[in-house]
Amino acid sequence: ANMTNGAETIPASVNSSLAPLAINTWGYNTNGTTNYLGVTTAPVVLKDATGPFKSGDNTTVTYGIYAGPTKGAGQYSVSVVYTAVAKSE
Repeated sequence: ANMTNGAETIPASVNSSLAPLAINTWGYNTNGTTNYLGVTTAPVVLKDATGPFKSGDNTTVTYGIYAGPTKGAGQYSVSVVYTAVAKSE
């Protein structure tokens, strides 16, 4: 999924395992490090846990971008969809 700003784009990282971002790419992680995964169009499980969680079960998702000096200035955007699914045992 590309971030866009008019005709300017920043593609998602191709990282399939946690690693630093290449220049002019963006990605996400759930461990708060400076290593990121690329966002794909296929569904990805961010967390799988067995409850009950009477006080909730938070997961922090961090997004990062590594924009080079020649990338056009402005606001870039992309849509990311989150889906929560109940798990039955």
